[in-house]
Amino acid sequence: TGSRLPPDVLACYEALTASPTHVHTALTMMAQWDLRALLLDSATLRLPSLLLAGAEDRWVIPADAARVAEHIPGARFRVVPGLGHLMHEEAGDQLAEELLQAIGELGLRERAGVAVHVSGHTSGHGARPHA
Repeated sequence: TGSRLPPDVLACYEALTASPTHVHTALTMMAQWDLRALLLDSATLRLPSLLLAGAEDRWVIPADAARVAEHIPGARFRVVPGLGHLMHEEAGDQLAEELLQAIGELGLRERAGVAVHVSGHTSGHGARPHA
């Protein structure tokens, strides 16, 4: 996937891929995706969108992710250096900061009900989900 995972996370993925049931279910799910319809539907989105792609992603290469972003009206796209497909597991805090920055740039950070918890501090108001 182009990701560099810590040993404990890698062990979880090794256990999942050793399960025939999990592998069958995951492959069945992906085989049923209708990517053409998803791409067409993405053009109807009317909400702030930020697509992040890991520069080292070997499953969804950044150029393909950029083409998806082009179909979403007003979407922002950014390649994150040094990270792969599982970038949320490689650098969760870094990605949370990216999201906080995007939320702030859109003026959404101060809205009630928006809260993001990152590395021991919370931004916004309302519940405290982990990003």
